[in-house]
Order: sequence, then structure tokens, then C-alpha cells
Amino acid sequence: MADRIDFLAGIDGVIFDLDGTLADSMWIWRDIDLNYLGRRGIEMPEGLQKELTGLSLHENAVYFKTRFSLPDSLEEILDEWNRMAYAYYESIIPMKEGAMSLLQFLQKKQIPMAVATSNSFELTDAFLSHWALYPFFKCVLTSREIPQGKTSTRIYFEAAEQLGSVPQRTLVFEDTLISVQTALSAGMKVLAVEDADSADEREAIRQTADGYLVSLEELLS
Repeated sequence: MADRIDFLAGIDGVIFDLDGTLADSMWIWRDIDLNYLGRRGIEMPEGLQKELTGLSLHENAVYFKTRFSLPDSLEEILDEWNRMAYAYYESIIPMKEGAMSLLQFLQKKQIPMAVATSNSFELTDAFLSHWALYPFFKCVLTSREIPQGKTSTRIYFEAAEQLGSVPQRTLVFEDTLISVQTALSAGMKVLAVEDADSADEREAIRQTADGYLVSLEELLS
């Protein structure tokens, strides 16, 4: 658990992942992949979700097109996924516990914040608009702006630059092991947020991140 007094020490900017960190959304993607492949008569391979961890939505489309020999273009794959997921992000997916309170706390502290997600702009925009979150963030980066996923440090460096924060004075909130490792390799401080979808990596995440949160509320209690 991170210390609520110390977690902002020496921090000039904060970067939030979206899915599994601000949004309790990871649960929908297994069903979407299952349905998408099922429409084409393809059985979803065991362990597919883990193979996709850290990839951007654009990189997922490349992976699907290659692995499953899909005739659809990348744009057609992405459009179908966005259509399948949009209603969830627009009105169904909840915020993670404590997320709103933490955003309000950081805003009062005048700490600039960014969203850095591998998801699409369309789904990110739907979620942020539904929960009226845009006023909290100085910048929002998605796979539209940064096609590389969380196996690359590019999105973290770009977000920090837009926040006016050097990596060593930037705090990142993430939920998966690969994302935690990548943000750390960028020289940033990382607090991991527990998510059911990453349960099998829980101990490795605990040991790797600078702090581990069962709930974002821990920072404010």
C-alpha cells in the first residue's frame, strides 16, 4: 500500500491508464473477442487475452488479422470492435473504486494529469465524456495518437512532455505487469492498481511496482 503522505513527494505530473485503472472495463474484452471470432466460426484460443496484454487496439487488430487470416482490413476490424464496445464505454462501464475522489484530490493539489491508454480514441472519449472527466486532464493520449502499445515507452514519454514533467518526477498508475515494467523502464514512479483481470500476475506486480493499491481510495483514507 502506498503512503498517502508520500505518494506525491517530488511529483510534477500524474499519468493514468484507462482500462483496469480508471475504468472497470477489462471484463468486457474477453466477451468481445469471443463474439468477434465466433461470428467468423473461429474458436477463441486458450490464453489469447494474455498474448494481447500490453498491445494497443491497433496492434491487436494487426495480431488478429495475421493470426486468424482475416480478410477484413485493419480499419474494418477496429470499426467493428468499436461498435461492439461503444455502448459499454458510453453508459455501462463504471469507474474504479476511489477514482473520482483521487482525481478531485489531485486537481485541488494542482497536479497536472494525463490519460495514456492503448484503447481507441472513440471508446476513451465515450467513457471520459460519460463521466465528465475531461476537465481533470491536460492531455489524453490513445492508440490514435500513439499506435504503439504499452510494450513501448513512447506513450509515457509523450504524456510526461505534454504535462511539463520530466520522467523522474512523473507518477504513473497502471494495472498490468507489462505496463508497470514499461513505465518503470521510462524512469517513472509507478503505483499499481489491482484489477481482477490481472489476478494471476498479482504477486509479480506487487514486487515490481513502487506501490500496490487494492483500491485507489487507499491513497485518500
